[in-house]
Amino acid sequence: MQFLLTLIAEGKPEDAKEAIDAMGIHVQDSVLWQRVGQAVEGRKDAALKRLLEQMSKSLLR
Repeated sequence: MQFLLTLIAEGKPEDAKEAIDAMGIHVQDSVLWQRVGQAVEGRKDAALKRLLEQMSKSLLR
């Protein structure tokens, strides 16, 4: 999991998107999903923020 969090925080945008998708299975784990959100916030990438918001809404239903 740490590898995926590192990709989200520091990887190429496409790799970060794929890592966020992979972490989606953990959306119910609020602590881990918060770490995903923190990694995205640190990037200041609007596209990744939108992806995270969309996943959060759709997966938490």
